[in-house]
Amino acid sequence: MGCTGLCQATERNEVGFTEMVQLDIRYIQKASFIFDLWIIWKTIDIMIKPNSSY
Repeated sequence: MGCTGLCQATERNEVGFTEMVQLDIRYIQKASFIFDLWIIWKTIDIMIKPNSSY
């Protein structure tokens, strides 16, 4: 896990290993500069308004 990525910016600790791998595959399939900006935005958002993660 990195400090940000599709899993960290969306599902956080709500998913298991299999789902994390699926999110990584989805990221690879959708990889683009705009998608990266969206993930960065979601990361900042989750830092300001945390969810149920620990």
